[in-house]
Amino acid sequence: MCGWPSAREVRRMAGKCRVCDHGERAAIDKAIVTRSASLRTIADRYGVSKTALIRHRDSHIPKLVQAAES
Repeated sequence: MCGWPSAREVRRMAGKCRVCDHGERAAIDKAIVTRSASLRTIADRYGVSKTALIRHRDSHIPKLVQAAES
């Protein structure tokens, strides 16, 4: 390794949420909120990382929706 960040790290550092920019964001949000599948399954289904889903869930899903799911 030469110390340069990977493409994935560069995207993460750019500050853009891969889930928010995804064409099927509403379906992803619904799957996260309803817990219809594991995060790994959702990630595989929509081509995003599990880590991106976790960041999105924790930071971008409205707090009202998070409160409704508990």
